[in-house]
Amino acid sequence: MKSLSNLHLSKDLKSLLISGGVNPQGIVPFMDKKDEILKLKAKGIRVNFHPGAKIDKNTAKAIKEIADVISFDFISDEYTIKQVYKGFYNADDYITSIENLINNNIRVVPHILCGVLYGNIKGERKAILRLKEMGFNEAVLLVLRPPKDSDIHSPEPEKIIDVVKDIDMNITLGCMRPGGNYRKKIDILAAQNNFSTIVMPHPECERYCMENDYIIEKGDECCVF
Repeated sequence: MKSLSNLHLSKDLKSLLISGGVNPQGIVPFMDKKDEILKLKAKGIRVNFHPGAKIDKNTAKAIKEIADVISFDFISDEYTIKQVYKGFYNADDYITSIENLINNNIRVVPHILCGVLYGNIKGERKAILRLKEMGFNEAVLLVLRPPKDSDIHSPEPEKIIDVVKDIDMNITLGCMRPGGNYRKKIDILAAQNNFSTIVMPHPECERYCMENDYIIEKGDECCVF
């Protein structure tokens, strides 16, 4: 990931993901970079913004000026939030923030990080169902990649698939997930379970889809575009 000030634009650049750590208010600080971002947009570059989890109404209005789409990490399980974020957020923060964004007519694509509770599945399906109730028809599933030399493990691929099983939404398997044999297994399972998009699929998944006559379309931007 590069800072905006060190960004070198290629002539074929179509879009950018802007993200970063959050400030004490729970927001990715962007206001001091707003003019730089608007200059990029003036060149026809689309912006996918990852804003944080505490978005008030005024911040949502400011975000609308710079973002074409929002990638919003969504959690609805209070126990998970308390354990992982140590009381910095609560479930209402996520609901309020996502409502403030959509009330400003900003396209929001929720992201669910499976295994965020130190590798355990707890509340991810509840989060998807809550989003469905709110009217969302798309979401991105991510999978925790544990830190090296830790005792944490990624959830089993089958458990990831179960999070969205029989839920009528367009589901993307996003870029954050383990590689190697894990990726091979989960990617093929995602294809078999009608995920709408698989980001950077394992070669064996591509082969499986071609051998089974899937209709394949390839893209070269972030999956939310």
